[in-house]
Amino acid sequence: MQAQRKLLDQRYNLQANLDPQAKMSCGKPFAVGPTARLAQGVTRERLAQMKPEEISAQGLFPYPTLPHPLQSNGGQVFHLHTERFLKNEPPDGPIKAFTLRGTKDGPPYLHDGRYLTLEDTAEFFNLVLQLRLTPQEKTDVVEFMRQL
Repeated sequence: MQAQRKLLDQRYNLQANLDPQAKMSCGKPFAVGPTARLAQGVTRERLAQMKPEEISAQGLFPYPTLPHPLQSNGGQVFHLHTERFLKNEPPDGPIKAFTLRGTKDGPPYLHDGRYLTLEDTAEFFNLVLQLRLTPQEKTDVVEFMRQL
């Protein structure tokens, strides 16, 4: 787990920077500001002016996948080709999904590591998917994930 923590410290600014006014539906403040550490000499303004292909080719994407601490091979093995979904292209075959087992042991969450807690991740999906979960339902989802 020390290797995972070292990697997180190298890639992200993990200091809490909370918005004093914006709140999640559960009342917790939103974390704000960029968390990814950019490559030396790279600015967010420069990234904003680049095409996705350029960012990918130069390895400048600020949220690369993180190796899962419980995988013996040291890294995630799936590339989901999410850009194909955005273009509505059919997959080459069955889509492999990550196991949920051990989820609680592997923050940060989401493909780009933007959420450090299961609670924030549940709130994200509640908002984005317009699930309208009650506070108790969100708590239940988080508790379920912790049991895997």
